[in-house]
Amino acid sequence: MFLDLNLAEIPPDMEDLLVMKLDVPHGAESQEFGWKKVGNEAGISRCELKYYEHLGGKNKSPTKLLLEKLGSQGRTISYLIEVLQKPRVELDNVAKTIRHRVTRI
Repeated sequence: MFLDLNLAEIPPDMEDLLVMKLDVPHGAESQEFGWKKVGNEAGISRCELKYYEHLGGKNKSPTKLLLEKLGSQGRTISYLIEVLQKPRVELDNVAKTIRHRVTRI
């Protein structure tokens, strides 16, 4: 099933969608990036997240790096959806977009 697909193996169009949604700041006040919220909730170290942020300034997507890392840990699309819905992340809109995309495939 598509929800069980490893995050390192997601189709390029879905990866592009996630990059567009998570590489931008979320929240009017916090201006925190979606990829960083997901990384924190997924237990990625602060040091590693800083590294992703640094590479983001060099035209590399922090979201892509995070998806590769989570994929290397065996994480799936369904895991990402769960994390996006957690209270500390609050990115239900992104989770719904993924779910909608998955049901169309």
